[in-house]
Formats: sequence, C-alpha cells, structure tokens
Amino acid sequence: MNSGHLDGQYGILAALTAMEYLVSTYGQPKRFMEVISLAEEEGSRFPTVFWGSKNFVGEANNQEVAEIDDANGLVSSLVFFCSALVFIRHADQIPHKKVPIIIALELMAATMLFVMVGTVNQTVTIVGIIAYGFFGKLAVEPIIISWLSQFAPRKSIATTYGVFNFFGMTASVIVPSLTGTISDITGSKVYAFYLAIGIILVGTLIFSLVNKFAKAPTESY
Repeated sequence: MNSGHLDGQYGILAALTAMEYLVSTYGQPKRFMEVISLAEEEGSRFPTVFWGSKNFVGEANNQEVAEIDDANGLVSSLVFFCSALVFIRHADQIPHKKVPIIIALELMAATMLFVMVGTVNQTVTIVGIIAYGFFGKLAVEPIIISWLSQFAPRKSIATTYGVFNFFGMTASVIVPSLTGTISDITGSKVYAFYLAIGIILVGTLIFSLVNKFAKAPTESY
C-alpha cells in the first residue's frame, strides 16, 4: 500500500487500530503485544537509514547524524526519480544503444559506491549517494527490462519477467542477512559495500558476454 506523505503515520495508526479491534473482538490477548514506531528506516527524509532500529538495539551513533540536513535527503529522493526518466527517455530514443547505456550506468554506480566507501568527508558521501541514485537501480532497471523484452518469447513474456522479478526480490531478501553476517564477522559494514561493488562488476561482465553471444533480435526498430 502506498499511503503517500502519511505513510509513516498510517503504519502506526493502522497497527493501533488493529490492536484495538483484536482486543474488542477477542478479548485480552494471551500474550503481550506492543506497537513500536521506528524512525527513518528507509531514509525518506534524512540521508540515513535504520535510525530507529539502531537505537532500539543500541547500535546508533549520534555523531553520524549530528550535522545531517533533511534538505539533502529531499534532493536525493528527487534526483533518484528524475534520473530514471532521463535515462529511460534517452534509451528509447536510441534503442540500439541500450546495452552500452546499461553497462555505463552499472560501472558508474559501482564507482559511486567505491567513492562512498573510500571517503570520510560527509559532503562527498552525500554527493556519492545522489550520484549513485542518478546512475543506479531506478535508472538502469527499466532499460534492462526493455532490453529483455527483445529476447523474451512472445508466448512467455509474463514468465520471463516473473523470473527476472523473482531473482531481484530474492536478492532483496538475501542481501540484508548477508550484510549483517559480514558485519558481525568483520566488525565493519565496509566489506559488504566491497561485495556489492564486486557483484555489480561481475554482473556487468556477464551481461556484456551474454550480449556478445546472444542471438540478435529479429524485430527492427
């Protein structure tokens, strides 16, 4: 559900309403239930994530957010959205250049991650986050889907996109656990970023090789 600018408030009120309904309908619960509100889990306003969760488990560092300005978070969100429109439109105008565009975007995204990991300057970090949003997932994924449509069998388009989405969602489930494991073992989240950079580079190489040997589309553009 997308509840717009009331998304956070809706989540809290919906949980309270559900609790009230359960108690009034079924009586006092046998086990203790509690509604917890966590701030800035997705960094929608400020350029930080999991702030509520970090405080909840004692992992928060006040120095990390001492000088954070919400205007930067707003700019970042707008850039992520606008960049997707820019690159998608550009790819539609020159469809035969989709593969080079995808490769270039992936390499730029990996570079931005490397810059963010390697700097201790907050301004550079914010610029890196904005640039990563500009070149990253929101910009490249629609173009990849468009590229994929050239090779998807007409009778199996839904299956093709379903498999594509399955692997994407699977990564969303695996990566947080993997990142946490790496952080626990090494005592740092930096290595998880290096892993992400490596995955992007390997994936880009595989994508390039697939296009080199894949059968060319029969449809003209």
